[in-house]
Amino acid sequence: MVNKDYLIRMTQEATHGLSCLINPNKCTKESQAELEYFYTNYLNKDRQYFLDIQLKDLVTYLQNFNETELAYRLSLLAEVIYHDTLLTDEPNLKKELALKAAFLYEQLNLVDQIKSVDRQNRIAQLNRWGREQQTELYK
Repeated sequence: MVNKDYLIRMTQEATHGLSCLINPNKCTKESQAELEYFYTNYLNKDRQYFLDIQLKDLVTYLQNFNETELAYRLSLLAEVIYHDTLLTDEPNLKKELALKAAFLYEQLNLVDQIKSVDRQNRIAQLNRWGREQQTELYK
């Protein structure tokens, strides 16, 4: 069984690193490379895996984790994809990432005992981005 304290520290470390990664005045290829590091080292899959995966398959992927680890994995994956959404300029990809991140945050709401206003705000923001990107595609 995975040590709960270890998972909490891992989540906090990853979240802090992701927060430092995003600087609204500077989104560079270096930031994208650092984001790839988070996919590979914290989620054990490369970025392309999470770009290609469908939501139904994402649910299957998440079912591989026990109850203790699931909330932490959901939190990490949601944060990484959220930050990837922030760094992405391509409309189709931004929409897809925004909707995946919103889905993950919603799943996290179902399994996490701690309710978060910040999480609710991100879900609303991501859903708005998903709709906006869809509108932009059809202009």
